Amino acid sequence: MSAGPDILIVKNQCLDAGTLRRLVDRFFGDMVKLVVDIKRQVVAVGGELHADAEALLLEDGSEQDDLWGANYYPGPGLERVLRLTDLTVSCVSARSRRRELLRWRDLAAELYLQPRPAARDHEAAFRCLLRFTPAAFEQSRLLLG
Repeated sequence: MSAGPDILIVKNQCLDAGTLRRLVDRFFGDMVKLVVDIKRQVVAVGGELHADAEALLLEDGSEQDDLWGANYYPGPGLERVLRLTDLTVSCVSARSRRRELLRWRDLAAELYLQPRPAARDHEAAFRCLLRFTPAAFEQSRLLLG
């Protein structure tokens, strides 16, 4: 890992829970911003703006076309996940896409109802979500190993 106290560049390793919690708490408290270089398989985690993490990756040798930004909500953010999924489902007209979103929503709802869902269950739900588009699927290998 490299960079500063607000943004970490992660290469070939996973973030430990304590470091991730520190980055989540630093700016937002319930989420952390990240930018993934899908070609180099590097992620910059943290910062106030995606542009900050993006700039670090560009300085580190990334190409603009290979960068994808996201927000990650660890912990009890499942209520927000369910609400956003419901809003998304209400806007989707394609029946097959709506059906897949509702299946994913069921998976998130199961996590929400568990008193203490295991990390592997969160990871499985996240992997499932990232399979909705080819570009997002590329991120799953980088973020989840």
